Amino acid sequence: MNKILFYLFFLLLSLTSVFAIDVAYILEDNSNPSQRVQSSLLDLGLTYNIIRDSQISSTNFSLYSMVLITEDVDRKTLIPFHRIHALFLDSEIVDSVWKNARSSKTSGAYDIKVILPTDEIFHGVTVPPHGEIRVYPGIGTEMHFLTIKPSFIQSLGIRTSGSIRPVIARSLQVINGNSIKDLFFGISKSE
Repeated sequence: MNKILFYLFFLLLSLTSVFAIDVAYILEDNSNPSQRVQSSLLDLGLTYNIIRDSQISSTNFSLYSMVLITEDVDRKTLIPFHRIHALFLDSEIVDSVWKNARSSKTSGAYDIKVILPTDEIFHGVTVPPHGEIRVYPGIGTEMHFLTIKPSFIQSLGIRTSGSIRPVIARSLQVINGNSIKDLFFGISKSE
């Protein structure tokens, strides 16, 4: 599943122009940046700045091609999601990005089912014929998912246990004349 995380960045950036900095990597004030995320960004040749929660209100997001949010932040409502592409991994961000969408999370989930195995997002990922992929070997960890999904959001991967809900979903919306692509990836701690 780590291959998917790499590819997600390319998908989001494919719709953008040239910006001063590729990614605004947004974190809580006291969190440490993920070495895996930083390595992924560098391996892809992307530039990024780490933006702390307390810096959101003073950040000029027009300098960035996209935002990457890996955890809940208090000032999420100050991020101009209507003007910038977003890749977000935490269910607490969902209703700030997608109005009328709702989300939750669970622990103990291990697998997802890929809905569209030929979709470009799964490029380089071996998807078995039944479509199920084990994302958490051994003991499951937190899996984020949508509980209410408006029709403009496309499901790409769903939970296989409990309520069958989207775990990977995306949208492409035209907002104020701008094409905005957003991607929710609720299996952030996968290998």
